[in-house]
Amino acid sequence: MLLSTLAAYALALWLGTFLLMRGGARPASRLAGLGLIVYGLALAGLLLAGQGSGSTAQLLARFANPLFFLPAILWAGTLSHLLPEDAPWQDLFVRGWNWALPFVVVIFYGLAAGTSWVFDATGTVQPTGYVIAGLAALLPLIETLLLL
Repeated sequence: MLLSTLAAYALALWLGTFLLMRGGARPASRLAGLGLIVYGLALAGLLLAGQGSGSTAQLLARFANPLFFLPAILWAGTLSHLLPEDAPWQDLFVRGWNWALPFVVVIFYGLAAGTSWVFDATGTVQPTGYVIAGLAALLPLIETLLLL
């Protein structure tokens, strides 16, 4: 388990930094790279939480668990930038996405890491957490799918 998690962490971090360095000027590449880096950080936090003990492990899990939902939000932004240029709502959707993305990320991560609405102290998902995570991660993906 440790070796497979380390391999996934290294691959996600490497591919994310590769996308940022290779095509960082393009918004789609930048968001995809950031999504992979956040996923790598979530894997590292979960790995460290599994190796720790006591309150340190709980604190690491509290901050690492919400990171697993952020790549879906960032990759939905990637999909919005990959819409065809001549799509009727492409410009409006991209501008709205660029404006709303920081707020969605900060609000979701703040709710998930700072309150017990999404995760409890042991890291299990609360019933309200499914609703909040679904709104944060699935609604942008569904909206992008409808536009495609």
